[in-house]
This record gives sequence, structure tokens and C-alpha cells, in this order.
Amino acid sequence: MRKEVNTKRLAPCLATQRNRRLYERVRDTYARLSIVSHGWDHIHRCLLNAVMIAETETCSLDIVFAAALLHDIGFIGNPDPAGHHERGAAACASWLDEWSEAERTAIRDCIYSHKGKVKGFGTIPVTVEQKIICDADLLEKVGYTGLFQSVITFAEFGATCWPQYRSLEHILSHLVGVEEIEFYTRRAREISAERGGTAERRAIQAMAVDELSVYYSLPEEEPQLVSTAD
Repeated sequence: MRKEVNTKRLAPCLATQRNRRLYERVRDTYARLSIVSHGWDHIHRCLLNAVMIAETETCSLDIVFAAALLHDIGFIGNPDPAGHHERGAAACASWLDEWSEAERTAIRDCIYSHKGKVKGFGTIPVTVEQKIICDADLLEKVGYTGLFQSVITFAEFGATCWPQYRSLEHILSHLVGVEEIEFYTRRAREISAERGGTAERRAIQAMAVDELSVYYSLPEEEPQLVSTAD
């Protein structure tokens, strides 16, 4: 039997009508899309991560709530991860008619900076809300959940825009490096530790790569010419 998503922790956020309307609009939009790795399943986990972190921080829960829901809208209509934070930041205003200009700016900046120090982005979060959204997304990279989320992410990239990730060996070899993960909040560090952090994930990935090595070989080196000259 398919399990329903857990919304109990979201009750304080969904108590306001504009938050509930945004939640339902985002949920229903993703239900019509064929996005897998950055679809509603991922969005909802990030939203719950963000709320769990926000409960321990002094912050605007409304900003965190909206930014978590919208942080990956840059993938809608464009599967390429490069620049998705910029596309999402540019598009978010069209989802936020009920938010003030100052709120829209804060949400936009959260979306823009949500990748943190991850290689290829380098958008450092500054405000507490930005740090919460960044950490909520980074938690999707740790533990067993993080490993499997990353595998389906790169499998989807391989099928749509990055052909180099069309083999399990290429995907797992890429995923071994997760040292760029740096959490900004205490609660995110605690959750990461509870899931084994990045060390356990690196160990599992390394073992998988080792298992796959029997199926692959390095290119043979060109034979070296031996000089016969005196």
C-alpha cells in the first residue's frame, strides 16, 4: 500500500491560507510533471527538513516554508542542473502574488543560494533563512536516503542532459566525492550525524565502485618504443 506523505509537522505553516494555497499549487503542479529526482517527493522531504531545522532557529517560518517549496522550480521545463538556482530565483515571483515585495526578495535569495558550497555553484547563504534552505537540501545527500537520492538524480540527468551518467559505474564514481557538504545549522549537523553523515555514504559508495571494477578496465597504455640506437 502506498504511504501518504507526512504533513503533521507542517500544521503551523498550513494554518495560514496563503501558505496552504501555495503548498497545494506546488504539489498539484509537480503531480502533472514527469520530474523524478527533483519532483514532489524530494520537495516534500526538503520542506520537512527545513521545518525541522527552523524549529530550532530564530527565523521567518513563512519565508522558509515558501522557499523550501519553490527551491527547485528551476528544473520545471529545463532538466539541466546547471543554473537551476538562477532560473528558480528568477521565476519565483510568479508563484508569490500574496507575498510582499520584501518577502519575495527574501524567498528569491534563499532559492538562489540553496546549493551553498557544492561544486559548480558556490552561492554562499548569508541569512538564517538562506542557511536553513541550504541545509535542508544538503540533508538529501547524507545517509542511505542521500545515496539513493543521488543515484536517481544522476540517472535522470544521464537520461536527459548529461550522457556521461548513463552507466552505474560513472554515477557511483562521481558520487564518491561529497566533501563539499558543509552544514550551517546545529540541527542539520545533528540530523546528518544521526544518518551516519557523509563518512558512511562514502564507504558504501567506495565498496560499490570496487564491486563494479570487475566489469570495467582502464584503457591500456600505448606500448613504449624502445630505442635500439647505441
